[in-house]
Amino acid sequence: IKDDDINKKTGCSTLYQCLDIKDYGYSQGGIYNRNGAGVEISYYPDAWDHPNRYSEYNRNKWGVEDHKVMSDKVNGYKFRKVFAPTDAQIKACMYLIHGYKKAFPDLELKFPRDDNEEFLSKTVDEAQKYGLLHHFNVTSRKIDALGFPTDLVEKEVNRMHKEESRKRKNFLDKVFGWLKA
Repeated sequence: IKDDDINKKTGCSTLYQCLDIKDYGYSQGGIYNRNGAGVEISYYPDAWDHPNRYSEYNRNKWGVEDHKVMSDKVNGYKFRKVFAPTDAQIKACMYLIHGYKKAFPDLELKFPRDDNEEFLSKTVDEAQKYGLLHHFNVTSRKIDALGFPTDLVEKEVNRMHKEESRKRKNFLDKVFGWLKA
């Protein structure tokens, strides 16, 4: 999901599908690539080393959107300054996850959480590697997606799914009502 190619009508970043859905390719996820679709969000979170990476000058030069600066914690490490994905990239992720749920109805729209329902921003046990995952949930060698609004995305894709289910139910109720009449 790139940060320099935004659809003006939808406000979403463009999604690039590199493989057919029936295929899979091993990348950073190694053996976990076979368990689900992997998504790369194209941005550099390294505000700690390159604070001017998304300066106004560089945004104009490279044609990219602004990236918010925030702090994040992954695998026990506190990152004081990270660039987050753009709003358009986050929106594209939401629609992509929503599309996966349509294609795979058994997909649980939930990131790994502890007993108190707090998001686990660390590598998780095998039993918790289901539903929605960040790369750092799969392996301790990864820190992405830093700055990703996990709670917001989970809440929004669940809302989208419920809204669509409600619309589908209302439509089917009308159809079956007509058939009974």
